[in-house]
Amino acid sequence: MKTLLVIAIAMSCFSFCPINEKEEPNGRPGFYVLVEDYSARTYQKYLVESKDSVDKIFNNCFNSELRLGEIDSPISIYNVRHNFYVARVTIFDTPRGKKKFKNLKYPEADVKRKAGEPVVF
Repeated sequence: MKTLLVIAIAMSCFSFCPINEKEEPNGRPGFYVLVEDYSARTYQKYLVESKDSVDKIFNNCFNSELRLGEIDSPISIYNVRHNFYVARVTIFDTPRGKKKFKNLKYPEADVKRKAGEPVVF
């Protein structure tokens, strides 16, 4: 009798417990931006969804010295004061409301280099 009672209680507990299903995150395209300022010894990370936001961060970092074109693969720009890194990612929201990202898979770069000549991609 006790065994049947324990089984009945266990079955009722399992029927009301939420099932941990792994949900596929519905992602949207975005950009991961990392700006390191060596003069102030700070760094900032950004997850943005539009190219206009990336351009604005880039212009604030380099004071419009350069223009940022299309981003087909990760880009890293370094001068003496700043290191700027931008990559395309997939952004999704976690169940707790935070933003997370997943890196895109880029093809390997085929780099050919001869002695005394610049790198050709």
